[in-house]
Amino acid sequence: MQQYDSHHHDQPDLHGNDHNWVRLTRSMIIRFFEMEIAVSEDRVNFGSAISGGIAEVEEYYRGE
Repeated sequence: MQQYDSHHHDQPDLHGNDHNWVRLTRSMIIRFFEMEIAVSEDRVNFGSAISGGIAEVEEYYRGE
């Protein structure tokens, strides 16, 4: 089995894919938050929107 340097950016994950999806996901999340912050300058509304989104995800995974 070939050994990989833990800092090598092309190290495959368990499925043999490289980590481009990590960079893609990170850029998508950053873009999302930049959009949300631009739309909602009110920090209270922004925070409650995030909390509501998290609650929806939790309910989805509980099957409610």
